[in-house]
Amino acid sequence: MGKVCVVWLIVFCFSATELFAQSGLCNTGVPFFKVDLTGNPDGTYISPNFTRNKLCCGAGNPDRCLEFEITLDSEAVGINFDISSGAKPPGALYYQINCGPPIPVGQDICLSGAGPHTLTFCKPGNNANQYSITSIKGFTGVFDVNTVEGCFISLSVDGMIDSTITWRDITTRSGYYTNYLSCSSGCSNVTFHTQPGFPAQIEFEVCGALLTDACHSLMINVCDTMKVNIQQNISLNVQADTVLFCTTDTMRLLTADIHPKKPTYKYAWINGINGIGDVVGYDTFFHAPLPGNYSFVIVDSLFELCSADTVNIPLMVTPPPELQIFPDDTVICYGNTIQLTVTGASTYTWIPASTLSCNDCSETEATPITTTTYFVTGTDTHGCYSTNTVTISVNNSIYTNVSFIICDGDSLSIGSFTLTTAGIFYDTLHSTVTGCDSIVTIEIEMLERAYTNIDTALCEGQTLQVG
Repeated sequence: MGKVCVVWLIVFCFSATELFAQSGLCNTGVPFFKVDLTGNPDGTYISPNFTRNKLCCGAGNPDRCLEFEITLDSEAVGINFDISSGAKPPGALYYQINCGPPIPVGQDICLSGAGPHTLTFCKPGNNANQYSITSIKGFTGVFDVNTVEGCFISLSVDGMIDSTITWRDITTRSGYYTNYLSCSSGCSNVTFHTQPGFPAQIEFEVCGALLTDACHSLMINVCDTMKVNIQQNISLNVQADTVLFCTTDTMRLLTADIHPKKPTYKYAWINGINGIGDVVGYDTFFHAPLPGNYSFVIVDSLFELCSADTVNIPLMVTPPPELQIFPDDTVICYGNTIQLTVTGASTYTWIPASTLSCNDCSETEATPITTTTYFVTGTDTHGCYSTNTVTISVNNSIYTNVSFIICDGDSLSIGSFTLTTAGIFYDTLHSTVTGCDSIVTIEIEMLERAYTNIDTALCEGQTLQVG
């Protein structure tokens, strides 16, 4: 992974009131400004626009001078003084630090310590100018670093003499976490690797002798603190609502449960194992349209080289459950109940439910009033389902009405009954054709007998014909 170096130029424009010579190195009337660059080791100060006046450091007429009192940050090692705006005076331009040797304007100079340091600049002429003072930071590096558990990352500093550089853990008194570094002395670039029991943040102090172009081989020992922020590695739990693809499925939902979840994570579903294949999804879930091999890949975009995790998901075809209903299609008589039993799945749903004792049981009692086809859907533990049917035909009872007229004293035999009185009688007969009962309603009308008395006389030898 390449490194990107970003240089920030911070320009500080101070609204300052022009004062006059304070250090004792200049005459009264020389413009004087205090410049405080504390906290800004690589910052730039731009002065107000003003005109030089009077003399400093033994200069003579026709020179005109100015004076800056400069306080540097502890991480700064020097400055660059230049004319920021306005017409530049003609001829060679030099400035001095504490009335020392002349230094060309625009050339870096190394300074020892934060100061204050007195800068004077003298030149003939009375043109107004703005001046810049740029602080030079002693060395550079990334001092607030993020990493993730298991990553190997590089920590480095530039601008120090390698042989003088030391790295030391200052998070603990014992310096235990120095062991996480591949090198603790004589290295400008070290490798950091977490080990079990790591904290959320470790601070290292890096020190060394500074060698900069500004200082012309003058060695200055400096130190700074480098913070390493460590995050836990990705904990990935990828689940399918089942790892099987039913023949009745149009898709199968696959989901990923990620801990901890971060906005910098990138996701990809691949239609192949080990992250090899075409990307078919970019979220924490995916609707697989077909069976086959899939994989889920997650990467932290901040640590792409060492934070990826992959889970393979084989999505295999499984047949639907085979449902068996007992009994098969059958016939019952009207008003009767029959028990139906289904096997082959885990859960069941029967329809129509109105004539069943239970519509989600493996055993149910059916009492249809007309011929009915029942549908039962069974679902197995994988979520696969199938449907089977059974038809219960209903035979109605046969109702027959008959009527008879008999005379008083007579009898009538029907089925198992011998009837001798008038009235309505019922008999149940079993049909050998339908297997259901036949109900016979018998109505008996009884006629009274008629008696006639004939009074007649017959002579001996006569006959009488009656009827």
